[in-house]
Amino acid sequence: MKMKKMMMMMMRRRRRRIMMMVMMMMMMMMMMMMMMMMMMMMMMMMMMMMMMMMMMMMMMMMMMMMMNKIK
Repeated sequence: MKMKKMMMMMMRRRRRRIMMMVMMMMMMMMMMMMMMMMMMMMMMMMMMMMMMMMMMMMMMMMMMMMMNKIK
């Protein structure tokens, strides 16, 4: 009887520990995912900025060309 109880307790404890581990893993995964998402967002923003800059440059060039033509 006593042995059985002990075993049960151990099992419970172990299970709890495993659960904790799983939870920790899940949290880590979530954090990683969040980080990845943030990185992706940053990259996207950077790309957008670059595109905008390029567009602006092109526009400026076009304007310059037009001005030259008019002159």
